Amino acid sequence: MAHSASRQRLLNFDVAELPHDVNGIADGHLYPVFLQTRDMHAYMSLRSGKEGVWSGRTHILASLDEHKVFFELEANPYVLSIREGYPLAPPDVKEDLLEGKVVARNRVMTVDFILTLPPKKFGGALRYHGVYRKPGSLSSTPAGRRRMAKEERALAELGWTWSSVKVPSDTRVAGLWKLREWAKAGPIDNAARDAAELATLLYKTGSTKELDRLLRMLGKRLGIVPADQYFVFAAAFYFGYVSVEKEAVLDEGYPLVLAPPARRPFGVSKHG
Repeated sequence: MAHSASRQRLLNFDVAELPHDVNGIADGHLYPVFLQTRDMHAYMSLRSGKEGVWSGRTHILASLDEHKVFFELEANPYVLSIREGYPLAPPDVKEDLLEGKVVARNRVMTVDFILTLPPKKFGGALRYHGVYRKPGSLSSTPAGRRRMAKEERALAELGWTWSSVKVPSDTRVAGLWKLREWAKAGPIDNAARDAAELATLLYKTGSTKELDRLLRMLGKRLGIVPADQYFVFAAAFYFGYVSVEKEAVLDEGYPLVLAPPARRPFGVSKHG
């Protein structure tokens, strides 16, 4: 079962909650997943639910590539919500969906992912962005290109943006898998304060120690018990306080290769 949704990620952008969108569809942990594993084709498919690190729900993902893209989207601290298999439907079908009626799969076009992004300016409106990821063999066909153009037009009519994305490298995915495992210890909001303090020290130190030794050294300095040190590090990553070079190996026995942080810790509230 997924941990509770992170409130700190929203508060970092002065967002109190995620409202229903212009289509009347709930966002965040309340999103009613339209596509279930039984609706997906089995051939060359890894159909399964994947618990979100900070979303507060289980995500239904259709393929190995989709899992990898999801891991990368989840790692982006500027993404407030990820809704997979988002339905775009005509008014009569939309009404049936909102009423909870069973709708035939072929009556609805779905977008791989819809991301909810923070306002560009304080007090502004939330932004929505569609993400397309299909196997290259499908994307390069005339039918695939028509599908991509159709999605982009449909989202543009809503005032939303759209893009096609590449699957991250195996090195990056391996690192993200590690971070997801480390984050399983509990809701990341429970580590918000410690994560901010650990991130500050990580960027101040010039140590080239292996990650395990580095976290033990800094964890001891901050009073973080050894059992929580990787959890706090993962929380710092998912808040954007720590960024890791995408093509660097992330492993306990390797030195940590940092990239500039996406966010500086500020106004972190105490949770847990």
